[in-house]
Amino acid sequence: SQGPGPFDGGIIRILSTTNQHFSAIWPNEVSYRLPSTGRTALRKVGHSGREFLPLLGTIYGPQPTFSNQTVQYAIHAYELRRMIADARRLDHRNFSLTYTHLSNVSSRIDWQRALDPP
Repeated sequence: SQGPGPFDGGIIRILSTTNQHFSAIWPNEVSYRLPSTGRTALRKVGHSGREFLPLLGTIYGPQPTFSNQTVQYAIHAYELRRMIADARRLDHRNFSLTYTHLSNVSSRIDWQRALDPP
């Protein structure tokens, strides 16, 4: 018997993918919906000024992407399994997915700390 697999639990950091379904659901950047004054206020307090709302894409389906910049993000392994199943169901072409398992992270709140390599 093998030990637990990478999608059996925990937090996964998505580094890149060639699958358009993934890009249209997660991380679902919604910064364009913020007024410029809101983005400016966020930047003044040290925030990137970028906002993400993956729940929107999860509930309502794929959303238009407004940036071709690759964004790394963290996701629960179980959610990633669901996304892979959806991607396979919707598009039968092969795709690549580059990820890493964040073994020292117990929640998505901790994921930013894990982005910087040791």
